[in-house]
Amino acid sequence: MKFAIIGGGPAGLYFSILVKKWNPAIEIDLFERNGPDDTFGWGVVFSDKTLSYLKAEDEPSYEAITERFATWDNVDIVYRDEKITVGGNKFSGIARIEILHILQHRAAELGVNIHFRSPILDIDSFTGYDLLVGADGVMSETRSRFAEDFKPDISTRSNKYIWYGTRHLFNGLTLTFRENGAGVFAAHSYKFDKTTSTFIVECDEETWQQAGFAEMDDASTRRYLQQVFHLDLQGAELLSNNSKWLNFLLVRNRNWFITQNKKPNTVLLGDSLATVHFSIGSGTQACSRRFYRAFPCLKNSHSFSRKWPGGG
Repeated sequence: MKFAIIGGGPAGLYFSILVKKWNPAIEIDLFERNGPDDTFGWGVVFSDKTLSYLKAEDEPSYEAITERFATWDNVDIVYRDEKITVGGNKFSGIARIEILHILQHRAAELGVNIHFRSPILDIDSFTGYDLLVGADGVMSETRSRFAEDFKPDISTRSNKYIWYGTRHLFNGLTLTFRENGAGVFAAHSYKFDKTTSTFIVECDEETWQQAGFAEMDDASTRRYLQQVFHLDLQGAELLSNNSKWLNFLLVRNRNWFITQNKKPNTVLLGDSLATVHFSIGSGTQACSRRFYRAFPCLKNSHSFSRKWPGGG
């Protein structure tokens, strides 16, 4: 059997690892548009529950990931200079580039053929495969190509957000509210290694317009937000990694798999299937839970070339 995976993020990589562990004879081609050292954003977060899944499914990658973790068990809320701490919420963070490197190495070790810098120009070119996995993100071309079958529901949320890093360490999952003449800003922050934290800033459309961000370049935007959160950053700068203002896209699909005649059966994973708002945790964590549920379907199927379990 031959599987094709579009997208080399955590969802696509980890799925390829599970498939190879289950059946090493399956040939897997994974296509990633970027290079092995390219990533956008900063850190990702895992709960203890998700870590237990990682350990149960593939201990070598679990060991490599946990060796590089920063951990905490508190959630902090900062409002009008008062900090409220809620304990007993154990989370762990890791740099996104670190987890990508770990999963890339593990997948290659198991025999996955990873094709970097390989954007897919034609979704219909995969006729020689038994299964096509669309793990190609929130703007999924796989989902768009088969939208009539997956029946996606995509809505654009009104708030703006921008994803930065900082060398100031936030020793807990921290939600900070600050206000100035333009309006109210919220920061979602957490450390993910010994030197760096994720720092996501969110505001509503009116505040964004009043602040004048539409006319600001990257450096000006960072200076402005550093001033808004100067008490919290304690003099540390905000770090950019292709950071841009975005509106959150809420993605849902009625179907996560489709069966096709004369074409490979197709499934969606990760953000192409469903997105999770950064205020309630990690999208990486959520997508890992989804494919733990999906993988038993794959293992119980007898013929991918004709029918995906549950399909028509």
